[in-house]
Amino acid sequence: MNASTEIQTPQKELAAAKTDLERVLNAIPDAIFETDAEGRVRWANVAMTRLVRLPLQDILGRPCAELLGCSLCSPPLPNHPQTAPTSFPAIPGCFIVTRTPVTAPDGEWRGHLCVLRDVTQLERFKATMEMVEHKYASMVHNAFEGIFQITPDGRLLTANPSTARIFGYPSVEVMLAEVRDITNQIYARPEDRAAVLNELRTTGAVQQKEILFRRRDGSHFHGLVSARLLRKPNGEEDRIEGIVTDISERKILETQMLQNQKLEAIGQLAAGIAHEINSPIQYVQGNLWYLRDACTAIDEWARTLPQPPEDVLGFLEEIPTVLTQMEDGINRIAHIVDSMRRFSHPGGEHQPTDINALIEHATTLTRNSWKYAAELTTDLDPSLPRVPCAPQEITQVLVNIIVNAAQAIAASPKKETPGHIHVMTRAVSNGVEILIEDNGPGMDEAVRQRIFEPFFTTKPVGEGTGQGLFIAQRIIAQGHNGELRCTSSPGKGARFTIFLPRPPEPEEDAAP
Repeated sequence: MNASTEIQTPQKELAAAKTDLERVLNAIPDAIFETDAEGRVRWANVAMTRLVRLPLQDILGRPCAELLGCSLCSPPLPNHPQTAPTSFPAIPGCFIVTRTPVTAPDGEWRGHLCVLRDVTQLERFKATMEMVEHKYASMVHNAFEGIFQITPDGRLLTANPSTARIFGYPSVEVMLAEVRDITNQIYARPEDRAAVLNELRTTGAVQQKEILFRRRDGSHFHGLVSARLLRKPNGEEDRIEGIVTDISERKILETQMLQNQKLEAIGQLAAGIAHEINSPIQYVQGNLWYLRDACTAIDEWARTLPQPPEDVLGFLEEIPTVLTQMEDGINRIAHIVDSMRRFSHPGGEHQPTDINALIEHATTLTRNSWKYAAELTTDLDPSLPRVPCAPQEITQVLVNIIVNAAQAIAASPKKETPGHIHVMTRAVSNGVEILIEDNGPGMDEAVRQRIFEPFFTTKPVGEGTGQGLFIAQRIIAQGHNGELRCTSSPGKGARFTIFLPRPPEPEEDAAP
């Protein structure tokens, strides 16, 4: 082997290595090119030719700025991989750029080696995913229902704003920070939580299960829960995700509907009873008048006898008193029947109404509730103007408040002072006011602030639904644009003030 052969062998190996390297670089899908110190392309792979849509001979020697529409390779910059996608004016798409300085053995800067990775499809996919994520995040964020994730041991993981609102928390952040024990902080009855967990572990899901929940302030509300239990690949319990809906309003409407149906049934029964009793009352009243006249005639005849029997005269003297008492009783029955008849009248539409008359009917209807517990007195303004209202609804409000007052007095441990309920009416500038006062035990401020909440009651379990005052407040505020207020303090009774607005009288046309 001579010297020339020895020289050619490394050159062939070097050429082969160069060919292999070019083959590898051309197989890479990323656009790769090298520039000189002036920014002219010195070498490029096949992917670069496809990117700029030019053959290799038209690329070599051209400035990078001309090919890409930028000055990417003009200054000598250090190695600085780019993470944010970049777009170039002369070519479409988005690219991640890696730029590496090329230096001579002596350290002199000779240009750049640049790699352009096309991430156009990735960016489009990313944008689509972000749009979808934003869409569903917005749906969850704005959903009326509460959407949540919790751990099986009762720790809240995530929640949307409606969950925080439903449970009375000012924000999701506050709820996540404060709720550490679902069983005792969220459930009103811990056994309900155990029942839900048991059903989830048995069937994997619960559907529209009605639960009594607890708000942040301790008040209760009814909700519907749908949830499912998610497990890890090994079967271990991972988390519970679900939806909760506040159905307090629906429960209230159902209760009010049932109460209205009961009132309607009672009204129909009362109308029938009033009709059936009215005829016998007329018979008895007519006969009483006949007996009064007959007894008067008998008394006059007996006194004409020479020696009338003393016992007969005594009976004749007592009979007018007895007949008067009987007539008072008949009038009392007739008054009750008239109150029942008025209460049974549909009265759903607003009409000008005598409020004083409604109070008289309400006190008659509730007499059996208060007569053993308190004395009821009235101070009714005879000049009270008529106000437009639904008579039966206002009667219902009066009945609820009077019965509550009587029950409070009856349950009061303070027995030294006789029970007393006072009902008063008065005209105000833009309507009328009804005041109902009692000298019962009263209530503290914490209780007073909650008496108009649905399902709130201070009575023992089974003795109160917590709906009476709530429904009364809805009737006055929503049904009549009025106001129902309460003032009270412990040991000093309570006063309920009902305000019913009266529309302004139409102004008379001024004289021309």
